Amino acid sequence: MGSSLEKESKISKTSVLTEAEKEQFIQHGWVKIEGAFTEEQAAWVTQDVWTRLGMAPDNKSTWNQERVHMPGHRTFDCAKLAPRAWAAICEICGGEDKVRPESRYWQDSLIVNLGTVENEGKPVPPQQLYGWHVDGDFFVHYLDSAEQGLLVIPLFTDIVPDGGGTVICPEAMPKVAAWLHDHPEGVNPRMIPRGEPGFEKEGPTDWFNSMARSCTNFVEAGGKCGDVYLLHPLMLHSASTNPLRRKGQTLYSGGARNVKSPRKGKPTKLEDHCAKGDGGTRESAQAGENEGGRTGTSAKGYSGHRCMRT
Repeated sequence: MGSSLEKESKISKTSVLTEAEKEQFIQHGWVKIEGAFTEEQAAWVTQDVWTRLGMAPDNKSTWNQERVHMPGHRTFDCAKLAPRAWAAICEICGGEDKVRPESRYWQDSLIVNLGTVENEGKPVPPQQLYGWHVDGDFFVHYLDSAEQGLLVIPLFTDIVPDGGGTVICPEAMPKVAAWLHDHPEGVNPRMIPRGEPGFEKEGPTDWFNSMARSCTNFVEAGGKCGDVYLLHPLMLHSASTNPLRRKGQTLYSGGARNVKSPRKGKPTKLEDHCAKGDGGTRESAQAGENEGGRTGTSAKGYSGHRCMRT
């Protein structure tokens, strides 16, 4: 029996994802791991959030920012906080040896979505949100970019419908992949191809917002405190407006990290759907470009969703 088959057998025996969860991720590009950590564990992470914000949870007049990306102060081990979520991350990426060790350490770099007085009680259709994007604002994007492998959203409070959860657009994922496939020269984080005007500039997110307006399939990443979402790295997503603005719910969902390492051996079906190895498009675009500019920089300290690198 070949080594690749032996590895497949080992993976199947130690799988933490159910067949339904695997199929969910393969077909839709996301899966929710329910109850990955407890409310008590979440409370430790969020214990001083209002003090850090300089706001009062019972006084909305002090909520003077719509959304806050908080810096991280404390670091904790995801494998201990949420062992099933960490095991699922490793399984999707093809094994823990495919994941950079630092990726298992999360921070209290919370995203606080407080909404606004103007939008309170007024839900905004997903197509009209203005913050659509694909993560990765620190590198040139290729179809096989290894800078990111999984987008991870842990919920540190309950998030009810219209309560400020991240909105994702599974329908757009193959369209983003097709765009990258058609532009092997690479595109900037705003999807402008190399060589075209605006490639060297940060620019607006018009490409993503236009893509979202053409779609109808959206999912709000809500759930109970302790749930963890695992998303394909090309998943189009946006912050919502939080029209409910409830102090005890849906105010903060967790920050993020990247899982990054070289691919080894034959990928599993699940791994092949998500993690992207070093392939032809990557090498063909290498001419005339140094490796430092090609791979970008570390996402350490980035207070967004956790984006696991492979």
